[in-house]
Amino acid sequence: MKNFLTAITLMLGLLFPVLLKAQDHVSQDSTYTTLCEVFSRGKKVEFFFGSDVNFLKEKDSWLSDELGHPLVFKTGLDAVNYLLKRGWKFEQMSVDPVINSVGSENSRFVWILSKEVRNEEDILKGIHTSQFAK
Repeated sequence: MKNFLTAITLMLGLLFPVLLKAQDHVSQDSTYTTLCEVFSRGKKVEFFFGSDVNFLKEKDSWLSDELGHPLVFKTGLDAVNYLLKRGWKFEQMSVDPVINSVGSENSRFVWILSKEVRNEEDILKGIHTSQFAK
């Protein structure tokens, strides 16, 4: 009986690293869906990729093209099209009417986009930022 338990323990000890490696391989090859919110009110556009992913972590940075020139979106839809060209998919759009103190309406548009990614680096693939010169 003691030899049997020793043999089982030895086999499990040898198989355990193989099982862990196989599990690690599966997680690297799998994808998951991540979401982005695009908010637009007038010419002000904001992107939200989630609390763990913030492409503007530095307060003196902005969204830029490949050469470092700031991107300026004329409308929220321009910002959505920017993300669609980078692999994001349109999911939903809504309008939140906002009535200010003098009674005029200043609606906020909200778009939800999704993207299949393998890791957090894929979320911002193709999106560039630049720093203000100090």
